[in-house]
Amino acid sequence: MYVIENFPFTLIDGEEDGKTQRIWVAIDDRGLELEIVAVVLEDYLLITHVMPTDLRRGKKKWPQK
Repeated sequence: MYVIENFPFTLIDGEEDGKTQRIWVAIDDRGLELEIVAVVLEDYLLITHVMPTDLRRGKKKWPQK
C-alpha cells in the first residue's frame, strides 16, 4: 500500500481488452524497489502483480503514455 499511496503511476490503456492498468515502480517503506500492476475496475483497483524489480530476469519497458 505504501507505494500505491505515495507514488505516481503510469496509466496503460487496454486497447485489446478495454481494461486500463496502473503501473507503479517505486521504493517501498522497507527500501525495496517494487513493480506493481493493477487493473482499474469500476469500484476498485484489482492488484494483479507485485514483485521486487531485482527478481526480474529481463528489463521490462512499460510504455509511457
